Amino acid sequence: MQTSRKKPLLYFLLGTFLLTYGSGLFIYLSGGLVKHPLFSSLIMLIPALVAIIIMMTTETWSGFTNFTKSLGFRLGKKRYLFIYPLITFVMIVFTYLITYLMFPNVFIPQEKLPDVLATLNLEFGVMSTWGQVLLIFLLNNVIGSITGLPLLLGEEIGWRAFLYPRLEKLYQTSALLIGGIIWGFWHAPMILMGHNYPGTPFLGVFMMVLFCIPMGVIFYYFYKKSGSIITVALCHGVLNQTASTIHVIFIDDFAIQPTIHGATGVIGLVIFWIIALLIYRLMSPTLVHN
Repeated sequence: MQTSRKKPLLYFLLGTFLLTYGSGLFIYLSGGLVKHPLFSSLIMLIPALVAIIIMMTTETWSGFTNFTKSLGFRLGKKRYLFIYPLITFVMIVFTYLITYLMFPNVFIPQEKLPDVLATLNLEFGVMSTWGQVLLIFLLNNVIGSITGLPLLLGEEIGWRAFLYPRLEKLYQTSALLIGGIIWGFWHAPMILMGHNYPGTPFLGVFMMVLFCIPMGVIFYYFYKKSGSIITVALCHGVLNQTASTIHVIFIDDFAIQPTIHGATGVIGLVIFWIIALLIYRLMSPTLVHN
């Protein structure tokens, strides 16, 4: 029985990593991330595509509706479509708030904020500076997360809807650690080409693994509570959009150290590990015995 459960996982991992690492090698040899931004984004679809193929070829489904539900492709508990992305936003902002309190020099001076906004070439009329900032955050998080939903679902269907539940059946609580390690190393080709940790690519791979373990716990909990992979994909989008917006508007590129500051640095890791451990210790029956 264990062997029959492991085979789909093995096929999934082989297919996902071969396609991802092969695509990464192609991008590297043909000019890197800057030259192929669209292709590098499409890599996010690989986990879902492989998971769907594995499920269609190794499992039996009674109807299309049951198949899509198994992928979490439903609205689930609708209140969480708003609550969990909002919680994600607060978590990310909090990591940068702590970064600011500890390392204020990483952020541009407030008086330079209008100049930064002017470079974005957005027409806000007579809106105040902070009004513009709030509007940018709102637009990026709402519109950016929704328009990016197909790509975000590519990851979340593969990881939270396919990988984590099957790991959980095999390894119980250890699945949360194993899943995070797998998810982290999946990012390796992009990290090695300068994504998230420019200047420290090899250390960056290790840092990404340490980031994905707690974030995987948080997102998997969101998935199990909401019953919707759409909700988790929106949270993933808010994570990406909030961090990138903060970097564009507030961060001094010459002062930031990605391995230390912000969501994917040591500061973020400490915060997310604390949150993940609280989820694990206080709500483990929900996580592993649902």
